Amino acid sequence: MQELLLDVKERFKQLGILERERKPFELILFAVYSYILGLSYRKTVKAISFLELPISHVAIWKWTQKLGKKLKYRMFQIQELPQIILVDETEIQVGGRTAWVWFATNPYNGKILHIKVSYSRTSLVALIFFQEMIRIYGRRPRIAITDGGVWYPYALQRLGIQHEVFSGGIRSYVESIIGCIKQRTNHFYNYFPCGCRFAKHVENWLNLVVFEHNVAFISEGRGCFLEFTQRLMEVLSC
Repeated sequence: MQELLLDVKERFKQLGILERERKPFELILFAVYSYILGLSYRKTVKAISFLELPISHVAIWKWTQKLGKKLKYRMFQIQELPQIILVDETEIQVGGRTAWVWFATNPYNGKILHIKVSYSRTSLVALIFFQEMIRIYGRRPRIAITDGGVWYPYALQRLGIQHEVFSGGIRSYVESIIGCIKQRTNHFYNYFPCGCRFAKHVENWLNLVVFEHNVAFISEGRGCFLEFTQRLMEVLSC
């Protein structure tokens, strides 16, 4: 375990996540792990207060933001893109503005394949979403199953991807997967205070949630700290 922690620490430094080591790295990583599992920033501070090492919720926020940014794309590259994908979107509020979170999901194991935040829900945004996913995996899926949104047909036709509309049991299955993510966004009442034009901090945060969601499928329930650290090293090494 100690050797693994040293490897992850070195990778954090290489990627610029850890710039100044004012706190023990084990504490930093455990704080990030605790937050990813569902604690708020302030509750994470309370959870590790027994160590008597002062740490602020702002510091944890900065670490998670840096990590979330580096996880983007890397955490998807360790997966394979299936021939059939499920796509949906859900509404959140960012700085008082309506935004949309787009998801592509693997129907065979429930893992999320790609995610994007946008301030509009149009054919152009849908096209960009699918183009990003194709760049990540190096190929396109054969079939994309979506809801009846009018923004999907043009984008999928343009990319030569067969389009089907889900209903019934598939609809419920997609909603159950999206529900896992919504459980986390509901901690913020689906509202993120932000003055940023592109809401990058929201996307960074969602990258962490998706990472936890995908890792949770490795074993029954959420993975332990060791499993989390192993998977984190695997992803950051991509």
